[in-house]
Amino acid sequence: TADALYFSWALAKSWGQLYTNCGGEGTGGTLDEKWLRDFEIKHISSYTNPKKITDLAFMLSFDTRDYSEGCETHQGNFIRWLEASYLSGISTDMVFENAQYKDFARHKRIVCAHTVMLSDNVLKKLRRYVKEGGHLITIGDFAKYKPDGSLRSRVTIGRKSEELGIGKVTVLSDEDCYDNYHWVLNINRFETDLSKATKEAAEYAVEKLRATGGKTLLDAISNDTIMKVTSEQDIHASLFKVRNGFALNIVNTEDTITKEGLTNHLLPIPAFVKGAKEIKNDIQIDINMDIPAKKITLYSPERSRSLAIPFTNTDSKLSFIVPKKKFAGYALIEIK
Repeated sequence: TADALYFSWALAKSWGQLYTNCGGEGTGGTLDEKWLRDFEIKHISSYTNPKKITDLAFMLSFDTRDYSEGCETHQGNFIRWLEASYLSGISTDMVFENAQYKDFARHKRIVCAHTVMLSDNVLKKLRRYVKEGGHLITIGDFAKYKPDGSLRSRVTIGRKSEELGIGKVTVLSDEDCYDNYHWVLNINRFETDLSKATKEAAEYAVEKLRATGGKTLLDAISNDTIMKVTSEQDIHASLFKVRNGFALNIVNTEDTITKEGLTNHLLPIPAFVKGAKEIKNDIQIDINMDIPAKKITLYSPERSRSLAIPFTNTDSKLSFIVPKKKFAGYALIEIK
């Protein structure tokens, strides 16, 4: 549907990713994405090679993912902690275990959640990362196995909370996060028969994840986040360094998930339907960075005109309010 296309595109922008619509035909014929592509072209500098400003990164271990014994269990546990972070206003990224050390070092914190299988080389990189000032957070079994499946006789880092060099290790209890993550509605996206497409909604786990794993992670980092977003509106915001300054992507996630009862993949996503009502709450943005901003401007594919945003910039803190009733689904805030 057209609203699903717009929502998917907005999420991709908030992740700093390219968007490709693989659906092709919608329920009413070919879906129109030209208006979104025109918007991308107009703001190409905000979408070209964006570098996410992060609070922490979760390590994705290919060895753990591909481990034959219990890989689905380990990945399920990884996902619920990842979701808890993502849903709790923590600027969350991902780093791969085979990344170069410089990619490790650019993250203030690295989370290894149920990373049960790691090579000696990755452990050496993590030890260096901590000694040089990084904060390693481990959850669940850590580095228990070598890539060949053998038990590691001794794990020299990540099993206990400690200070090491000028960095530190924090070990969190897996019991501090709700034991279920929010799952998808598994329906063939091309199914148009609602009797086949309609199913019972998955358990709504969002608030439970925020109250458990999200709170635990925030406590572990002493609520030290690069950005604080305050609003009665349920939104997702992500900040990127781009060629001409910074780009802040705001996605309205209000009522995007069916909380209970029957649902299907053709139900409209309210804020992304053509002509949707604009957000009804202001959004307070506080960015804890020394950004020499000269102007802040709001753009949206829904708007024909830009909107200048007043701001204050004191003590390395940039603050501004995105006013209500200026967009419905997605907004791009350019900071120059």
